[in-house]
Amino acid sequence: MMRSLWVSKSGMEAQQTQLDHISNNLANASTNGYKQSHAVFEDLMYQNLRQSGANTTDQTTLPNHRLRQVLTDGDTTGRPVPADAPRQRIGALATGIAVETAAPTRVIVAFGDSITEGTGSLPSGPGGWPERLAGRMAGSGWAVVNAGIGGNRLLHQGSGPSGLERLDADALAVPGAQCLILLEGINDIGRPARAEYAHEAATAADIIAGYRQVLTRAHTAGLKVVVSTIPPFEQANYFSDTGEAIRQSVNAWIRTTPDLDARLDYDAVLRDPAHPTKLRADYQSGDWLHPSDAGYAAMAASVPLDVCD
Repeated sequence: MMRSLWVSKSGMEAQQTQLDHISNNLANASTNGYKQSHAVFEDLMYQNLRQSGANTTDQTTLPNHRLRQVLTDGDTTGRPVPADAPRQRIGALATGIAVETAAPTRVIVAFGDSITEGTGSLPSGPGGWPERLAGRMAGSGWAVVNAGIGGNRLLHQGSGPSGLERLDADALAVPGAQCLILLEGINDIGRPARAEYAHEAATAADIIAGYRQVLTRAHTAGLKVVVSTIPPFEQANYFSDTGEAIRQSVNAWIRTTPDLDARLDYDAVLRDPAHPTKLRADYQSGDWLHPSDAGYAAMAASVPLDVCD
């Protein structure tokens, strides 16, 4: 059985003008400048698929998406990760790892922004809701791919291409993809509250039209589509009453439209019952936008295991 890894451009594109030589220790391969190469592994290599990030503006640092890196000595295949193993979150130089299996594996693609990427979760923890959902689905024949990018927007470029622009490459083209879980829109709603994004203000109708485009394209590609309501964001640094009204309208559509194959209600899971426009205090990571580890655990636990069947 052969495992293959694509050593690709995440981070390279942002820095290629300053680097003549880029080394990727993960693949034990080096490339001159910016290009894509293909490395083949004869031994088992296990890594959750994670999506590449976007270009940086200052060309000095690797952008989101961030990987959880655990450093250990020796062969730890199939063994628990040592409690004292160093952990860090890093930008990745690999877009993904594809593993050939004896039997076909059905893939769920979790598609969205930083709330899907896992921002706010502790590096020492299990990760965001997609990783936790993958753990719940172990042995079911379903795998979960995390295609969240921090700062991403559905309709406009933010951190990298818009969700609509990257949908084909980052979701529909994933090998084995049969189901798409979409949680995106809060950055489309919130960012226009800032002066520099005011010209990109999105209405509820705009976001719903974007969802409909995702539905059409995913269904054409043969994927089921599950859409989640957008969680609360009061007290986040780009909250506005206008944005909250848009969020409520979008969520009302998600809860009632017959066009979805299934729906999740992360708004209901995460909101404070006493103050529904805010996250529960124990479910937020400190910025009142991103969930805490407890919040991500609640999100994953709320997903029916047959949601994509």
